[in-house]
Amino acid sequence: MGRHSTLHTFRYASAVADLVNSDSRLHLIAVLLRLADCRHHNSKLGLPIRLRITQIQLAHCANVSRQLVGPLLKDLESMGAITLGYREIMIRHAESTRQLFDT
Repeated sequence: MGRHSTLHTFRYASAVADLVNSDSRLHLIAVLLRLADCRHHNSKLGLPIRLRITQIQLAHCANVSRQLVGPLLKDLESMGAITLGYREIMIRHAESTRQLFDT
């Protein structure tokens, strides 16, 4: 029980730290990784992760405007970090996407 408590405390503290970040691009990357449950670790088998989420929903989760989300996602897609689809975002490589955040 203590182990689970520590894990949840770490996750919540990490989420708060990511949300406080004033750089919208980094903030959005952190939210994407957290929604995919790979903010601090890779996905199982290193496979791409599909998020069934619209850009409006993502904007709401990240507490940024929809007008800001579109161009930021297009930039991430041009870098090869994600693939945009109809009502979905696929994180192609969690590790390389996480490195964008950590730079």
